[in-house]
Amino acid sequence: MWSQHTGCLMELEAIEGTCYSIKWLQDTLSLSIHCSSEEKINEIISTYFQTGNQLHLFIATYADTSVGVIGIEQLSATHAVIRHIAVDPDLQWKGIGRFMIENIERQFRLQVLSTEADDLAALFFEACGFQLERIEAFGPERYRCTKVLL
Repeated sequence: MWSQHTGCLMELEAIEGTCYSIKWLQDTLSLSIHCSSEEKINEIISTYFQTGNQLHLFIATYADTSVGVIGIEQLSATHAVIRHIAVDPDLQWKGIGRFMIENIERQFRLQVLSTEADDLAALFFEACGFQLERIEAFGPERYRCTKVLL
């Protein structure tokens, strides 16, 4: 999938095997994982590469530079859950996260896309068209974010 983004092409492609820097992937995914230890991050990365599951990991590149990552779990032919999404901190709020979400929606022909998020991430998801529902839980505020696509 290609998109025009500030005059340059941005691409979203599936990560297969170890064709990308594992260090970059660890550092970027850690932005989306609360209390992330290196062991926990490596465990999460390895689950995306196990065969037989419905997990998919994609990387966004801009001008041949890795700028973001999104991981989803496909629950059905028309419903997926965003498990992880992260953008290089220097490039946040520039449309990269939205680009990744919109490409996932189109590529998988989704009718429903959902996730859970904290306060700050919930603002991002709301800006991308998700409806927010506060989850009554202990600890920091959490939201169930759901986008129904027409």
